Amino acid sequence: MKLIFCSTQKRIIILLGLLSATLYGYAQRHDNITDLRKNLAVAGDAKNRIDLYLRLSEQYLNKPGELKPDLDSAMVLKNMALNLSREESLKAGEARAMLLDGKIRNEAGDKLKAKVSVAAALAFAEKHNLLIEQAQCYEAEAQFYDNENDGIAQKLQLQEKATRLYHEAGDREKEATALKYTGDYLHLRGRASEALAALQQALAIYKQIGFRELQGVYNLIGNVYTQMGNYHLSIKYELLSAQTAEALGDNSLQLSSIYNHIALTYYFLKQDKEALFYWEKAKAIAQKYNDAGYMQTILSNMATSWVRLKQYKKGLDVLAVIEKKYPPTEMQMKLRIPYIYFNTYMSMRQYANAAPYYHKLRAFQEMLPNDDANLVYLYSSIIRYMVVTKNLGEIYPFLQKQDALQKSTGNNLFRSENQLQWYLADSTAGHLKSAIAHYKLYKSLSDSVFNADKANQISSLQIQFETDQKDKNIKLLTQKNNLQAETIRKDNTIKQVIAGAVMMLLLLLALSYNRYRLKQKSNALLQAKQEEINRQYDILKKVLNEKEWLLREIHHRVKNNLQIVISLLNTQSAYINNQDAMDAIRNSQHRMHAMSLIHQKLYQSDSLATIDMKWYVHELVSYMRECFDIDKNIRFLIETDEVNLDVAQAVPLGLILNEAVTNAIKYAFPSNRFGTVSIILQRDAESNCTLIIADNGIGLPENFNEDSLNSLGMNLMKGLSEQLSGTFTLTSNKGLNIHISFPVNTGMSIHGGSEFEAA
Repeated sequence: MKLIFCSTQKRIIILLGLLSATLYGYAQRHDNITDLRKNLAVAGDAKNRIDLYLRLSEQYLNKPGELKPDLDSAMVLKNMALNLSREESLKAGEARAMLLDGKIRNEAGDKLKAKVSVAAALAFAEKHNLLIEQAQCYEAEAQFYDNENDGIAQKLQLQEKATRLYHEAGDREKEATALKYTGDYLHLRGRASEALAALQQALAIYKQIGFRELQGVYNLIGNVYTQMGNYHLSIKYELLSAQTAEALGDNSLQLSSIYNHIALTYYFLKQDKEALFYWEKAKAIAQKYNDAGYMQTILSNMATSWVRLKQYKKGLDVLAVIEKKYPPTEMQMKLRIPYIYFNTYMSMRQYANAAPYYHKLRAFQEMLPNDDANLVYLYSSIIRYMVVTKNLGEIYPFLQKQDALQKSTGNNLFRSENQLQWYLADSTAGHLKSAIAHYKLYKSLSDSVFNADKANQISSLQIQFETDQKDKNIKLLTQKNNLQAETIRKDNTIKQVIAGAVMMLLLLLALSYNRYRLKQKSNALLQAKQEEINRQYDILKKVLNEKEWLLREIHHRVKNNLQIVISLLNTQSAYINNQDAMDAIRNSQHRMHAMSLIHQKLYQSDSLATIDMKWYVHELVSYMRECFDIDKNIRFLIETDEVNLDVAQAVPLGLILNEAVTNAIKYAFPSNRFGTVSIILQRDAESNCTLIIADNGIGLPENFNEDSLNSLGMNLMKGLSEQLSGTFTLTSNKGLNIHISFPVNTGMSIHGGSEFEAA
C-alpha cells in the first residue's frame, strides 16, 4: 500500500511544481524610479524621452500593491509618452503607450477596458507593421487567461504567435524567451516531447547570442524530463540550473523554484533526505519574499515526504499551516489539500477519517473534463480506496483509464505503480493469471526506472555537483587564510608602532612636566582672555538676534503691505464697471498674493534665507482653487521634490506658476468641462530645476504663433524665465504644456521627492 500512495503523491507534486515556473518566469528590466527620473531630467532626444516615460510608467505599474496614486502616476506618464510619440510621429512609441494603457487598466481591475486597449494596440501595430509590438500585444493578451486547462490552451496559442513574430523581426533574445514560455505551456498541457523541442531550441539560441542567465530554461528542461520519467537527465539539468543561478548570484524566487524541482526529482527516486534538504532551501527563499503560492507548493511537497517517512503528525501539522496562513485559491491547490489528507489517513489506516476526503475527490473527478491533467492523481486515489474497501465492481474502468493516461506520458515509474494496484485488485478478486501478468509488468517497469546504471549516473551527477560546491568552499577558505595571514602581519606591525609610541610618550611626559609650571602661569592669562572672548560673543549674539528680528519684521511688514495693496485693489474694484479693468485688478491681486505667500513663509519659518517650494506650490494652488471655485470640474495632480529656493528665485517662479495656473483655469476648460492640471517640480543631479505645468484642455488654436502673442501673462512668464536664467518652452497637443528649466542658485537644498493628488 505504501507504493500506491507514493504514486499518487508524485503526480500531484509534479503538477504543482511545474506551475511555479510559469508564474515567475518573466524577466523584468532592472530599472528603478530614482535613476529613471535622473535620466529623464537630462534627456534631450524625443525618442529617448518617450522610452524613459514608458519605463518610468511601468515601474509605477509594477510597484507592490494596486495603489491608486501609483496607477495615476503610471497613467500620466503613459499619456506624456503617447502625446510625444504622436507629436514626433514615432509609431513604435505610440503602440507601446497604447499597450501600456491596457496593462494599467487591467491592474486597476477594469479588465473589459484593458482588453479594448490591448486590442486597439494590436490593431495599430498590425496597421504599421510593428512586429515586436504585435508580439508584445499577444503576450499581454495571454495574461487575461488563467492557468487552468482552457486558459493554458489560449496562452499557448497566443505565445506561439508572439514567437513567430519575434523570429520574423530578428530579435533573437525575445524569440528564445518566447520559445521558453511556449515550452512551459506545452509542458503544462502534458505535451512533453513538443515542450522539450521548444526548450532545446530556446537554449540553442540563448547560447548562440551569448546569453548567460540560462537557469530558467535548464529548470524547465529538467521538469519535462521529470514528467517523462527520465530522472537521470532531470537531475542533470536541475543541478545545472542551480549551479548557473548560484554562479550569477541569483537569489530570486526562481532559485526557490529550482531547489523545489531538485527536491521533487530526489523524492521520485525515494531519496527523502536529499529531497527535504532542497525543500528547506526553497522554503527559506519563499519566506524571504513572503510568496503565498510558493509556500503552498513547497509546504505541501514537504508534507508528502513526511508522510512517506511515516512521520504523520509532522505532515498533518504542515497541512494545518497551509490552511491557516496560505489558504488555496486556485483549483490545483484546492484539489491538493484534500488529496494529501486522504492519502495521509489511508497510510495511517484511519479509513473512517479518509472517507470524507475520498468523497470530495470523487466530486472533483466527476466535475473535471476528460482531458484535465488532475485526473491522473484523482484516479490513483480512487483506485487506492476501492482496493482497501474491496469495491472491485467499479475499479477496473479506473485502472484502465489510469494506465492509458500514464502510458501516454511515457513515465514508467507511474505506470509501474498502477500495475501494482491492478495486481492487488486481481489478487483480491481471485483473477490469479491476470494478477501474475500485471505483477510481472510492474516489476519490469519498476526495474527500468531503478536500475543500477541509472542510479550510478544520478550518484555521479550529485557527486560532481557536491565536488563543485566543495571547490568553491576551498577557494573561499584559501581566501580567508590569506586574509588572516595579512591581518596577522598588520597586527605585528601595529604592535611595533605601539611600542615606539610608548617610548615617545614617556619622553613627552618628562618634557611636559618641565613645562607644567610655565603652563600654570599662562593659564591665568588665557582664562582672562577667554572671559573677554565670551563677553564679545554674547554681544555679537545679541546683535545677531536683533538683526534676525528686524529681518522677520521687514518680511512681516512687506507681507502686510502687499495684503493692504490687495485690499485696496479689492475696494477699487467696487467702483469699476469695466470688465477688462476688473480682470486686470483680479490678476494683480493674484500676483500680489503669490509674492505675499513667500514673505509670510519667511517670517514664520526658522530659515530666513530660503523658501520650501513644496509647501509653497500646494498653498498657492489651494488659494487659486478657492478664488475660482473649480473643485467640481478641474483636478490638480501635484508632484514636487522638496526644493528650497532663495527669495530671488522663489518670487519669479511663484509668479510664473500663478500665471500658468490662472490661464489653465480660465481658458483650458470652457463650458465647465472636466479636466486635469499637472504640476511637476523636479531637481536633477546637475543643479538644475524643471517646472512643468500641463493640462489636457483645449490647448492653443491651430497655426498659433507664440512670438506674435501680445499678452501680459505670457510676456511676464517669458521675462521671469529670463530673470531665472532659464528656458521657457510652450507646446500644445491635446492640451497645453509649459516647461521651464533653470539653474539653481548655490545654497539650495533638495531631498527625496513626493507625489499625490491635490485634495
